[in-house]
Amino acid sequence: MNRFLFLNSLQNPIDLEMEQLKASLGTFSCDIVFSPKDLLSATKTFRPTLIIVHSEAEKDLIDFTIHHFNDDPHLEKTPILFLSSDNEHLSLIDSFSSKSFFVSVLMMPFHQVELKSHLLNLMNLVDAEKIRFQTHLRETLLDVYKLSNIQPNNKLLAEQVWSLIKKLFPALSGVYCGIYNAVENFFDSVFSVGNQIGKRIPSSTIPFSLVLENKQLYHLSPENIRDLQVQGHTVLCNENCHWIGLPIASNNQFHGVISFSKTESQGDFTSQEKESLMLIVRSLSLIIGSRIATNQLNEALERSQQSERLKDNFLSNISHEIRTPLNAIIGFSSLLDEELAPEERHEYVEMIIDGGQNLMQIIDDIVDVARIQAGEIKIQAIDVNLIDLIHQVADLYYRRIENQQIPIKFKLELPQIIDKLIIKTDAFRLKQILENLLDNALKFTTHGEVTLGFRYLNNELLEFYVADTGIGIAAKDLNSIFNRFVQLEVGHVRQYGGNGLGLSITKSLVELMNGKISVESQQGIGSKFSFTLPLEQNKFVNGKLISQKYRWNDKRVLLVDDIEANLQFLEILMRKTGVKTQRAYNGLKALEAIARDPHFDLVIMDLQMPEMDGYTATRIIKSRFPHIKVIVQTAYSELSDRQKAFKSGCDDFMEKPIRAEELLKKIHLIFNPQ
Repeated sequence: MNRFLFLNSLQNPIDLEMEQLKASLGTFSCDIVFSPKDLLSATKTFRPTLIIVHSEAEKDLIDFTIHHFNDDPHLEKTPILFLSSDNEHLSLIDSFSSKSFFVSVLMMPFHQVELKSHLLNLMNLVDAEKIRFQTHLRETLLDVYKLSNIQPNNKLLAEQVWSLIKKLFPALSGVYCGIYNAVENFFDSVFSVGNQIGKRIPSSTIPFSLVLENKQLYHLSPENIRDLQVQGHTVLCNENCHWIGLPIASNNQFHGVISFSKTESQGDFTSQEKESLMLIVRSLSLIIGSRIATNQLNEALERSQQSERLKDNFLSNISHEIRTPLNAIIGFSSLLDEELAPEERHEYVEMIIDGGQNLMQIIDDIVDVARIQAGEIKIQAIDVNLIDLIHQVADLYYRRIENQQIPIKFKLELPQIIDKLIIKTDAFRLKQILENLLDNALKFTTHGEVTLGFRYLNNELLEFYVADTGIGIAAKDLNSIFNRFVQLEVGHVRQYGGNGLGLSITKSLVELMNGKISVESQQGIGSKFSFTLPLEQNKFVNGKLISQKYRWNDKRVLLVDDIEANLQFLEILMRKTGVKTQRAYNGLKALEAIARDPHFDLVIMDLQMPEMDGYTATRIIKSRFPHIKVIVQTAYSELSDRQKAFKSGCDDFMEKPIRAEELLKKIHLIFNPQ
């Protein structure tokens, strides 16, 4: 049922004309209000089909009514009938003719026939406007569909659709279109007008995060935007605008966001604008969703075809790699039946052994790939002396480089503060990982150096690395280098050999050991492969496991050293005993820490540090806080250094490299004096 709103400004009983009006309305309902304030409240509750104003009122009252209509976008195109007996009011009423309103004036007194005629004319105008707009909207939707068939570029498509929308709603001032990247949790900007927005937007950015979270139209007024800014949020839309965001979604899949904005002076979005924009975006969503699905299918097809090509290359390569050692084995075996000098026989046997070892390595790689794929490889973690294991691997490659006279330098980089480290890991698999990476480095390095090393990332992680100055890897190949069967060169002209399985096996083994592997590389400069392993159950020792008798849960120790690795080592060592530790990077910082909180039981103090050395810091600590024990550590081992340290007041002295068990024994004697 149509609903009329009648403003009777006289605030007296309705006269004969009003009775005629009610009779003329027939089945229409009519709400009567007696002031502009009541009118304002009513239009916020519902949108009337038609507004009738009995304008026998003061000039300022009618002026108020006109301004209210102009400022309220929800009343746009609402027909208004003025009933007046004062010609002076007509000039005010005429101001509506330049606005988006349908206005008619009926001079009083009037006949019922005249009233009906005015009402019918106004309603016909409204119906005609609705038909015109619906026709324009249908044409816009059809044009969007046509554009989708001829414009493959999403950016250009969005730009052209925006032009169509602007013709439909000229009051719109800004638009943004972004496609959601679920893997990286970003919106990739496709098209934007009237917004200072970057190419990539984190999905947590307001207001786009609101659409992502709600998956439906979201509206923000200028007041909402300013409130969010006051709360400390970064809001990527103008505070002087009305904003709506709509999800690009199809088949329950969220693809992105399209947002529109209007300046505050243009007023808020009308229900017609919201409904129409939802229709257009829904149509666009089907198009974009279809394109995304098609792209995903094409990518899957390309991956499948790439996988087939890789497998074909792999079969070709593996055939070559197997036949090469077999050729040596069979060829030199056949020569052993002949009369040979001892030197020749020994040389042929060595060639057969080398060929057999190469063949065994290829077979091992193929078996490992099959077992990894079947989930049959289990990590056998045992206590392993990591320093010994690293030296064993390094010695193997020192000899290989020397024996084969390879013109490169092999470097070993290890932390200098310990002589042994027991970790719980699978020694066989760790050696396999390191050897795969070193083989790879040597294969692609013809001059310069290859480096093997490890370091402490933090109290929970060890990082191993193999770096080289070889040919490097192109940036486009970095993401696929760990895939099975991948080799950077294919075909008959292959300089470096290999079966394309080593790095894939390496990555799988690292992940089975709860680690992560990565690569950094530049073509012509070299590569660095790094992987991490957890350090949770590992222990620093001097040839044997740390004794579990050392438990000092109630003790506090201040560690003072300017070298990060030394502090990390001491923290890890102390953690096994339950001690609570705190760091200081020089003697001055140590004094500041103790001044703030003198309840330390022990200070482990390096002697050679910037700003204030350990000798001075120890002397001040012992003079001011004699209850705090101090063990000094230094790389200097002369008798004079020891005497100087004890003269400063230290309780004990240690030479670097620190031997874990020796340090723990000294701490034990300090905490438990005989």
